[in-house]
Amino acid sequence: MKFSKERFMEKLNELEGEGISKFWKPSTGKNVARILPYPYDLAKWDGYLFPELYMHFGLPGGSIVCLEKVYGEECPICQYVDTLADDARNDGEIWKVMKRIESKVQPMVPVLLKENDGKNKVDATGASIVKIWRMNKTCHKDCYNKAANEMEEYDEVLFLDVNKGVDVVVVVEEPKGGKKWGDTSITFRSKQSKLAESKEEIKAIMAKIPNVNELYTKKSKDDLVKVLNKYLQTGEEEVQTGSSRHLDAPFDEEDAAVKADVHTDLDDKLNDILGIS
Repeated sequence: MKFSKERFMEKLNELEGEGISKFWKPSTGKNVARILPYPYDLAKWDGYLFPELYMHFGLPGGSIVCLEKVYGEECPICQYVDTLADDARNDGEIWKVMKRIESKVQPMVPVLLKENDGKNKVDATGASIVKIWRMNKTCHKDCYNKAANEMEEYDEVLFLDVNKGVDVVVVVEEPKGGKKWGDTSITFRSKQSKLAESKEEIKAIMAKIPNVNELYTKKSKDDLVKVLNKYLQTGEEEVQTGSSRHLDAPFDEEDAAVKADVHTDLDDKLNDILGIS
C-alpha cells in the first residue's frame, strides 16, 4: 500500500494529540512550555508582550474577529451591543447577552511546547512543536507583572529572550462548582536557557511561529449579520423552553419580518443598524 509520507506524518501527529492545529490548549494538570517573542509586525506591537486580537465569543460558528476593533470597519455585532447598553442597566438578562457577545481582548501567545524535564516536544518528524496559546486574563496579567519586575531590575524582559529566557509551568485544574473549565495558572521557572543549541535551530523554531493575522478568516459585514441572526433565533428557542420571557426576537434580513417580542424597541434598534426600514 502506497501513500504520501507527509500526509501520514500529519495524521500520526494528530493521533498523538498534537495535531496540525496551530493552537495550543493546555491539558488538565501540569504543562510546560517556553513563551516565544512574536516576530511579525514589530512596529504595530511595540509595547506589547504578545499580539492581541479583539474577538467575539459565544456566537454560532466559533470565535469571530471583530471588524471594528481589528480592521476599523463597521461591525454589526458591536453596533447591536451598543444598542443594548441603556436597557442593560436595568435588565439583567440583557446585560448578560451584551457582556457575552461584546468584543473582548484575546492575547495570542506563541509557545514552544516542552516535556516536564524541559526538553522540547517534537512531532513525528522530529521537529519542535510551536503553537499559539490563547491565554486567559489571569495568566496574561501575570506575564505583564513578570515583565515589569524584569524591566525594573534588568531594564529588559528576560523571560522572552531566546538566549536567556525561562520555561513556564501552566497548571490547569479540574473544573469546580459547576464551571465548564478549570482555573489556569502560570509560574515561571528560575533556570535560564537557550531556546536551542545552535542559531540555526533557534531560527527554525522562530520560523514556525504562526502569524496571528492568518489564523482566522475575516468575515464580511453580511457574514456577521447572518451570524447574529442565527444567534438571536437560537436564543429565542432557548428562552422559550426555559423561561416565559423572550430576550430578543430573530429578524429576517431579506424581508425585515420581525417576530413579536416583548422587547420590540431592541428589534427596532437592530433594524436601524442593518438598514432595514
